[in-house]
Amino acid sequence: GTGSVALEARNDLLNQGQIQGRDVALVAGNNLVSEASKAINGVGILSGISASNTLQLMAGNDMTLTGTRVQAGGSAALIAGNNLSLTPSALRDDNGLLRGGDVVSVTTGKDLFVSAGNDLQLHGVTIAAGGSAALQAGNDLSLTPTTGLDGKVATRTSINTGDSLQLTAGNDLTIRQAEVKAGGDLIAAAGNNLNVESVVNDSQSNSDNSRNGKTRVTTTTTTQTIDQQALTAGGNLILSAGNDVNLVAAKLDAGKGLGISAGNDINASTLTTVDTSDTLETRKRFKQTTATRDETVHGTEFSAGGNLAMQAGNDITLTAASAASKEGGITLAAGNDVNLLAASEQHDAVQDMTKKKKGTFSSKTTTTHDEWHDNVAVTTTLSGDTVQIAAGNDLLSQGAQVASTGDVVLAAGNNLTLDTVQNTHSEEHEKTVKKSGLYGGGGFSVALGVTKKTDGLDVTEVTNTGSLVGSTDGAVTMTAGNKV
Repeated sequence: GTGSVALEARNDLLNQGQIQGRDVALVAGNNLVSEASKAINGVGILSGISASNTLQLMAGNDMTLTGTRVQAGGSAALIAGNNLSLTPSALRDDNGLLRGGDVVSVTTGKDLFVSAGNDLQLHGVTIAAGGSAALQAGNDLSLTPTTGLDGKVATRTSINTGDSLQLTAGNDLTIRQAEVKAGGDLIAAAGNNLNVESVVNDSQSNSDNSRNGKTRVTTTTTTQTIDQQALTAGGNLILSAGNDVNLVAAKLDAGKGLGISAGNDINASTLTTVDTSDTLETRKRFKQTTATRDETVHGTEFSAGGNLAMQAGNDITLTAASAASKEGGITLAAGNDVNLLAASEQHDAVQDMTKKKKGTFSSKTTTTHDEWHDNVAVTTTLSGDTVQIAAGNDLLSQGAQVASTGDVVLAAGNNLTLDTVQNTHSEEHEKTVKKSGLYGGGGFSVALGVTKKTDGLDVTEVTNTGSLVGSTDGAVTMTAGNKV
């Protein structure tokens, strides 16, 4: 429509169709609900609310948009006094599993404002704002996908803004398996905990059978990947929490500065994926099995075009993390401890072979068993024009690599410890040859017997990765109130 549309209800307002106008305002004294009709029965009729100019949706209590497309050529505001929930409709496939259903989307040509007095839940939502977007919750704000009954992701949440994006929660802010990109600044703030979480995907298996002449080879592999949670800002990227900032194998990318602050702890932890391979090779009188298992550690990645700063009232703990500033410095400041920790990857291979040789009156069986094991340290790396690390109590580096073109300053109120971490390599090799049958004993004597010979070799090597603190053009300064 080309005219204005204004609908107001003292109690609830329900939409299961299409509402269109130049300027649209829907106001409910209690609940505002927009949903795709008959969606549960699998015959969803998409609902929509569209304004060529401005759009306002207001609910005194809850607002629920399910399988609804919301569009505004100009700016839009969605405001709920209590909870606000945006989810796709729930459709079931032929197997009874929930699938994505009708998508819920919010698209604006200019700015978008979404506010909930209590919880704001964005599950499988697509949000695109040509200008800026501000999403705020009085309590919890969650950006998560929808999942089917099989536990797999059905629909992801996606937020893209042409300009700045602000995510604010009075309590917890959780971002998991969502696409979050801002053309300008991206600010995420939580009164309690801010959680940015990657997850490990289910293992994918593959089997392959092949033949090369008389040799048959069967290989079964499993691979794992992570669904890495990324936050991307064309401008500055700012994360803050009244309590903890928890980053699980996340990727933070800022075109300009990157800042993280926590009233308590900043934790950057890891996820580990595992790939395996099992191969069986057989032919006449020959059998060989080979099994491999390889771990990959995924740490949190920090990337900034300008300065990169972290400040915590208590501890900063970075495990197998990488932090790099292209044209700026790196600053870490903790009221208590700064821990630059390493994680470990395990790589294993085991091979067993049996080969038989038969003669007229004798036979020989050769068996081998070989193992290779590697445990590799994955350390934390910091790289910037300058690097400054300050801990009110202890500063610990486990093989961390700290590199700068300018000055490097490490300061601890108590102990400053630069540790090494171990990498281990071990091998076990065993060969057994067993002979049986008739053997000549000299002259005309013949003996029936069995002989067995076993050879073995074990190897163990240990190497250390030391903490590296260096500068190409500046000075390196390390101070501690107690021990260095």
